[in-house]
Amino acid sequence: MQNVTDRTRNPFGMRPDCQTYVPGYGDANADFHVVGDHPGVHGGVEAGVPFTGEPWSDAFLSALTDAGLIAGFDSDAASAAGEAPIRSERSFFSYLHMCATTG
Repeated sequence: MQNVTDRTRNPFGMRPDCQTYVPGYGDANADFHVVGDHPGVHGGVEAGVPFTGEPWSDAFLSALTDAGLIAGFDSDAASAAGEAPIRSERSFFSYLHMCATTG
């Protein structure tokens, strides 16, 4: 299999027509794809990474870590300093709608 990109943040360079959005994140050649509705429901606006920043995010990402679908995550502010908030090796995270608000 050919690797389509080595970028984890917005690997496909998508730019929707809205001011605030959260693009896809993770391994673009993933075996597992987590799809949410939009950032207003499933988080990610602050870090720019889907499924982060919500009260349930740590429990959700811990379950994915325990299942071996991600290598781990950092829910602290250190991720804002350039560290990967989710260490994804086999999973890709995205939304049906990337814009922070819909409608």
